[in-house]
Amino acid sequence: MPSFPKNQSDSELISQIDELSINGFTLPSLLRRRIKTNRWTPPLNRNALKKLVLEKSPFQNDSSLIKGMIPYFELYDLRSMNRETEGFKKWASTGEKILFHGARDSTVKPGEIDPHQLILFADFGLGNDTPFGLDYRSDEKHPTVVLLYYGQDSYTDNRWVEICPSFEIFEDLIWADH
Repeated sequence: MPSFPKNQSDSELISQIDELSINGFTLPSLLRRRIKTNRWTPPLNRNALKKLVLEKSPFQNDSSLIKGMIPYFELYDLRSMNRETEGFKKWASTGEKILFHGARDSTVKPGEIDPHQLILFADFGLGNDTPFGLDYRSDEKHPTVVLLYYGQDSYTDNRWVEICPSFEIFEDLIWADH
C-alpha cells in the first residue's frame, strides 16, 4: 500500500481515500464514507459519547475529569490522522513508552497498544493527549476503537481500553441522533 501523500490538497486526499494508507492500513469504510460525504464532524449531542467513555473507564476517580473533556471532542482530518499517528510512533520509540503505550493489565483490554498497528483519529482537544485510535491488531479490515485513559500517575498508570469492538458500532452509538 503506498505511503501517505504529503503534497496533495484536502480534496485530492479525499478523492483517493479508498486507496489511502495511514500507518499501512486503510480506514474503515464507514469512516471513509463520513469523510467523503462531509459528515466527519463531532456529534451535536455528545451524551452517548460521554456515557460510553465513562462506562469504559478503568479508573474510579476520573469521572469528573472525563466529563470536563467531552465538550472538546474533535475528529482529525486525514492529514492530522497521519501526523498524529506518525508522531505517536516516534514518541513511543523513546524511553517514555508507558506514557502513551499504556500498561498491561489483566482486567483491561488491551491495556497497552502497538503503535505500528494503530491509527489515531480523534481526541479531546489540542494538548489533551487523550487520543482515540483504531487498533488493527486483531483484524486488519475491522479494527477496534480504543481510547487512552490516564490513571493516578500519568506517566506510569495509563491504559488503552477497547471502547467499541468496531468503528461501525462506535458510529452507531456516537452519531445515533444524526
